[in-house]
Amino acid sequence: VPSHDNTLNKIINAHRSVIVNAFKKSYTTSTAATGANWSSAFTAISVGGKSNSAQFTTTNGGYKEHTFTGTMIGVQLIGNSGDTEIYSSSVQISIDGTAIDTIDLNNQWDNVSDGSNDNRRGPVMLFYSGLSNASHTIRVTNLTTNIAVLDCFFELNRPEKVSPVVVGLIP
Repeated sequence: VPSHDNTLNKIINAHRSVIVNAFKKSYTTSTAATGANWSSAFTAISVGGKSNSAQFTTTNGGYKEHTFTGTMIGVQLIGNSGDTEIYSSSVQISIDGTAIDTIDLNNQWDNVSDGSNDNRRGPVMLFYSGLSNASHTIRVTNLTTNIAVLDCFFELNRPEKVSPVVVGLIP
């Protein structure tokens, strides 16, 4: 039986997807980012992600970095339902060398099929704002030897620079 928290996470991530589509300036696939100990062999689009070439690692300390200019950045990872068969890692997010977040990629999805995806895995979107309008480097670091999947980075426009969004409609 799925937990209410996992279903809530699924709904929140769906709304985050609408927000990214409205505010994105550009996105960079994980294959274009620099780093160490990541492999290109995960089709994130098959579980609701953005990229056909997402990357994964099972190396503790494996990292990917993306340099961008702006005040906001988004990163999309792939999380799971907590199913031990596909147990995921935890990752640390750093911006400009300062750790700002640790995300457990487990229990993000509810394992309830939506007809096209079994929902054992799915996108986990994170946003970071309030940065100075300058060059920044975001780093995603794997914290265990379980799998961590990085789909892409999103550079985001400031809200006043985009058209209004009607919730429920995909722009």
